[in-house]
Amino acid sequence: MSVMLRKSLKVAFWNLLRHQLFSFLNIIGLAVGLACCLLLLLFVHDELSYDRDHRHADRIYRVADHFSVNGKEINTAMTPAAWGRAKTTFPELREMTRFFNTNSCAG
Repeated sequence: MSVMLRKSLKVAFWNLLRHQLFSFLNIIGLAVGLACCLLLLLFVHDELSYDRDHRHADRIYRVADHFSVNGKEINTAMTPAAWGRAKTTFPELREMTRFFNTNSCAG
């Protein structure tokens, strides 16, 4: 290790010890900032990679339902059973699946 690098590290270490509170706040701020950045990047990566593992990902569609019950707006991806027959009605549909909430069936 060169003499200049050794002296620079020694000065940095002594400054950390001399200004402990300031150093602590800077290191904690850096750690929180890096953690937030990493979490944001992981979230964006997950959102952009949704259904990208399929060979024909550009042909996948999701039907969402938007309706109002007693003035309350509801958005859902659950589909009624009648929509399961859409495959016979629309020959351009090759495959289809439906979503349903198993928690709503609990008594």
